Amino acid sequence: MTRKIKTLGVSAGGRLAGELRKESQFCFAYDSNVNEGQCVSLTMPIRPQEYRKSVLHPVFE
Repeated sequence: MTRKIKTLGVSAGGRLAGELRKESQFCFAYDSNVNEGQCVSLTMPIRPQEYRKSVLHPVFE
């Protein structure tokens, strides 16, 4: 039986940067301990609000 993964930890600079989840949309939230050098993309700057899209964010493809 195949098991679907719904949550992934995302690293940048060798440290946890945030979490990518699949709900009704794809959601990415930065970890509360992330520092400025750990942004996953220039188009996704660090912010407290999560990023939500109906398709997978291009940086994660």
